[in-house]
Amino acid sequence: MENNITPKAMSGEAVFAASGTSIRCWGKSSFGFVSGGSSSSYYYFASPYTKSIRSGLNIQQGANSKGAFSLVRHNKSFFAVGGDFLKDSVCYKNFDEIGVNAIYEELGTKPSGYRSCIEKVAPNIFIACGTNGVDVFNYKNKLWEQLSKQSFNVVKKAKQGKVIFLAGSKGKIARVVFD
Repeated sequence: MENNITPKAMSGEAVFAASGTSIRCWGKSSFGFVSGGSSSSYYYFASPYTKSIRSGLNIQQGANSKGAFSLVRHNKSFFAVGGDFLKDSVCYKNFDEIGVNAIYEELGTKPSGYRSCIEKVAPNIFIACGTNGVDVFNYKNKLWEQLSKQSFNVVKKAKQGKVIFLAGSKGKIARVVFD
């Protein structure tokens, strides 16, 4: 779609497909996505495409292996996770919040490294996974805690119930149940 309200991608900017969650739809009329590579950005579009936003992210960028890899919505904010998948244990600039009440600067902890996917699993609880482990983020307490050091690429909550599934390379699957 080419028009005057569509923000242009930066040269070398790309959208990653690691978990399939770099793009998300909300309701019938809006969607957003995150990018990486030369620039890490958040893009938001509202139907009938009269509103679009491009916002820079405080996530690693500047190389093909760096950037935002996944996006999730929480109330009026959006969380992006990523980092550098070639240096998956680096905990620097691998999470950002976009929105009205952004709390990133207040966090005492960060994800335990590069994260390819984030999913909301309860009202204030999120799970993020990557090649060096799985973290749980408690938004209310503003804390990240490592759940596992096992490698996973995608996390998804079942549509009904409390079961969360993780999937990784070579057919690895895990199930997590929250009370």
